[in-house]
Amino acid sequence: MKKHLFVINPVSGSGNADELLREIADHFSTSHTPFQILQTTGSNDMAAVKGVLDSYGPDIVVVAGGDGTINMVAPLLLSMGIPLGIIPSGSANGLAREFGISMNNALQSILHQHTSLLDVVLINDRYFMLHMADLGLNASLVRRYEEENRSGFMGYAISALQELPTLDRHFQVTITSENNEKHFETNFLVIANTRMYGTGYEINPTGQFNDHQAELCVMKPLSAELIINNLFLQNQPDKNSDLFEIHSYQEVKIKANTPVDFQSDGEYIGELTDLHIRVLPDQLKIIRPDQS
Repeated sequence: MKKHLFVINPVSGSGNADELLREIADHFSTSHTPFQILQTTGSNDMAAVKGVLDSYGPDIVVVAGGDGTINMVAPLLLSMGIPLGIIPSGSANGLAREFGISMNNALQSILHQHTSLLDVVLINDRYFMLHMADLGLNASLVRRYEEENRSGFMGYAISALQELPTLDRHFQVTITSENNEKHFETNFLVIANTRMYGTGYEINPTGQFNDHQAELCVMKPLSAELIINNLFLQNQPDKNSDLFEIHSYQEVKIKANTPVDFQSDGEYIGELTDLHIRVLPDQLKIIRPDQS
C-alpha cells in the first residue's frame, strides 16, 4: 500500500482542523491505507516537512490548506517525483479550483490517484510559483490582509475596501522577451500559470496549467471602484469586457519604474522593480478528480 503524508495548516481558512482530521482518519483507516499527519506551526515548517519526507518516505503528499501552504510544500516534491494531493481548506484555493478539487471530492480523489502534470514558474530564480503572482493592486491587498492578521474571504474583502482610496496608483512597466519590448502603464499586472484566482475570477480564460507558458495579464486603466467590485468581491463582469491585455511567454523580464508591491501564490514578498520569469514545463504531478 502507498504511504500518504498529510501536511495540514490548522489555521488555514476556517481553522476547523479537528473535523478534517476525523475525516482523514475515517477515509484512510477504513481503506487500510497507511498515513501520517504533520500539522504546520508557522515556524520552520518547510524544514519540518523535509524531515518527515526523509524519515517517513511517503509515496503521496497531501496538503490541507490554501495556495500559500501548497507553495511551501510543492518545491520539496519536485526532485522526488512525489504526487501532490490538495484538500482546499484555505482562504484562497485557486489551484484547487483549477483542477476541480473541492472539499467534497478531495479525499476520494486522493485514494483514486488520477494525476495531471503542472508547469511551475520561477521568478528571479528564487520565488517558486504554481498558480498566480502579481504586481500592484492585489499584492497591496495581500500586504494589508497579512498586516492586519485577517482570515477568510470576508477578511480579504474588508482589506480590499479599506485599501480602496489608494488603489488607483499606476506604475510604468517594460516587458522584454527575446528582441521584443512592450511598454505599459497599469496598476495591476498578473503573472498567471492557471486561469483563475481563488475568488473564482477567471483572469486568464485561455490559459492552461500545462501549456509550457505563463501569461502576463496587464490591466487597462480603470477606476479602483470598478476593479474591487469586479475582481475581489465576486461580482464577475462579462468576459468580453476586456479588462486586461494578455500576452504569453515561456521566459520574460519585467521592469517597473518604481518599487511595486509583489505577491506570489497568496504570500506577500515585498516591493520589487525587476522580475525574471521562467516557465519549467511538466514539473509537478497533481492528484485531481477523475475526468472520465
